[in-house]
Amino acid sequence: MNIVLLLGRLGRDPDLKFTADGKPICKFSMATDRWEPGGNKGTEWHNIVAFGKTAEICGEHVSKGDMLFVEGEIRENKWQTSDGETKRMTQIIAQKVHFTGGRRVKPVEQEKPEQHRQQSTMPSDDDIPF
Repeated sequence: MNIVLLLGRLGRDPDLKFTADGKPICKFSMATDRWEPGGNKGTEWHNIVAFGKTAEICGEHVSKGDMLFVEGEIRENKWQTSDGETKRMTQIIAQKVHFTGGRRVKPVEQEKPEQHRQQSTMPSDDDIPF
């Protein structure tokens, strides 16, 4: 079974692109903490790829530093360079992305209180049906 569960922060803003036929693809890097024997802490970096609606949502709603929980699977891509060297890249294909917090909220211009005041009118005795 090929299942990956990652909890980490985005290392850069997502890169949302569309294929020639309009299908969304979103790529981003994600850092997770690694705990080693003896209490040493390290960082592991992951290349995440999302497709379809998940890609659109990630591209539009997350940014560098946001905390995400990603469910997906590991894929290894291999290719040959022009000089014959074999290159490899491991990616996590995101099937579900959960926003866990750490999102930055853009400030909204505060409106003046008088813009929201409504006149309060009490009904007269003629308006009451009983």
